[in-house]
Amino acid sequence: MHGESLPEQLAHQMADALSRSHDFDALLHTSLLTLDQSADTPDVAELKRLLKSGIEELIAEHQTLEKNLVTRAGLQAMAEDRRQMEKALDHARKNSLTDELTGLPNRNAFLRQLNAEIGRARRYGFSLALR
Repeated sequence: MHGESLPEQLAHQMADALSRSHDFDALLHTSLLTLDQSADTPDVAELKRLLKSGIEELIAEHQTLEKNLVTRAGLQAMAEDRRQMEKALDHARKNSLTDELTGLPNRNAFLRQLNAEIGRARRYGFSLALR
């Protein structure tokens, strides 16, 4: 996943989650069938009924979750969250390098640029002067 954009990584993770989701769904259905086929003795009948009920609830919740994951609304909500996070990150970057009141570069911006210029001067053998 290295080198992939965030949306590509998310798409791969969702595909993986859906694949595991199908495996889990199959396991639940198999467990339910096994319970249906097991013998009914008086001492385990109540336990069997409770297990079946719990597995059926898990299956229903699992199917609802899977539908929600693949719906357009769910994907749109994730895309909107991503846009909001990018906007907040851009705002934080800007504020880390500018004075909020004046909008002028702050000390961090000055030091960042100074280090870049010192590095450039060393790399190319130029002299450096500050005024």
